[in-house]
Amino acid sequence: SMLAEARRADVLICDAETEPDLAAIASASTVLRPAAVWAGSAGLARHLPAALGWGDDAVPAVPEFAAGPTLYMVGSMTDVAREQAARLEAAGVATLRIPAAALLTGTEAGTEEARALNQLIESGQDVLMLPRCDAPLSYEQGTAMVRAMGKFFAKYSDRVGGLVATGGETARAALDTCGVTRLRIWGEIASGVVFSMTEGWRRTMPVLTKAGGFGNAETLLRCGEFMRALKRYPSMALSSAHLG
Repeated sequence: SMLAEARRADVLICDAETEPDLAAIASASTVLRPAAVWAGSAGLARHLPAALGWGDDAVPAVPEFAAGPTLYMVGSMTDVAREQAARLEAAGVATLRIPAAALLTGTEAGTEEARALNQLIESGQDVLMLPRCDAPLSYEQGTAMVRAMGKFFAKYSDRVGGLVATGGETARAALDTCGVTRLRIWGEIASGVVFSMTEGWRRTMPVLTKAGGFGNAETLLRCGEFMRALKRYPSMALSSAHLG
C-alpha cells in the first residue's frame, strides 16, 4: 500500500499512462494526509479535489481582479514556447527581448529594454518578455536567467493585472520574488494551461502557467483572449464555459 511505502521512503514516485492511473494515484495518496506534499503535472492536480472530497461548495466567490496589463514571461527555451511567443508577437503584442548576458550579470535594471518595459507597463499595454540568447546556456545559466527575469515581475507587480508564465522555473521565479506564496487553482483554459489566482497576497491577480513544451502554436494567443475576458467581466462566476 502507499502508506506502507511512505513509511519506508521520503519520496514516492508513481508512474501513470492514463487518466485512471492519475485518479488512482490521487485516491491512494489521501491516506498520507496531512503530511503529503504533491508534486507533478496539472493532470494529477485535476484529480486531487475529487479524491480529497472538495466539492463545489468549497469554492468561494471570485473576487474582483487586479487592474492592469498582462505580462507574458517566456523563459522556456523549447521550440514550442518560441513558436507560441512568435505568434503572440505577430498578433501585435509589444515584445521585449532582454539580452541573456544582461540578465546573468545583473545589469538588466539599466538596459534600454528595462526602460521600454517600464514605459509599456505605464501605458497599460500587454507585454511579452523573453530572453535573447546569442549562445547556448547551461542548465545553471538558464536557471539564473529566469530568476533574473522574475525580478522584472516583482518590480512591476503592483501595476501588472495578470501574469502568463511559460516554463515552471519562470513562474516560480516571478511569484517568489514578489512574495506570492499561495495560488488557488480554478481550472484549465486549455490542456496543460492552468488558471490560478493569487491568494493571501496584497492583490488578487489572475495567473496562467504552463510547461514550455505544452500546447500548440496558438496557446499564448488563447491565454490572451482569456485574460481580456477577465478584464471585461471582473465579477463573473467562473464556469466550464469560461474555462474552455
